[in-house]
Amino acid sequence: MNGEIIWYNASKRYGFVRPSEGGAEIVFHLDEADEALLGAILRGQAVNFMVRQDPSGPVARRLAPGHLLDDSI
Repeated sequence: MNGEIIWYNASKRYGFVRPSEGGAEIVFHLDEADEALLGAILRGQAVNFMVRQDPSGPVARRLAPGHLLDDSI
């Protein structure tokens, strides 16, 4: 799935991504490896990600920079 970062809190390592296909914003949580892969995390940054259903709702996982032509990771 493709989308863009709409908000990120670096000290808490979480934020929200807006899917390009529309719909509700999805929360994401990053670890050090994720941050290293994404580099500087900026509002409006294009990302590709997968969505997993957690008990509290959908969570974006495996964020990668840019829009991929194929949504399968």
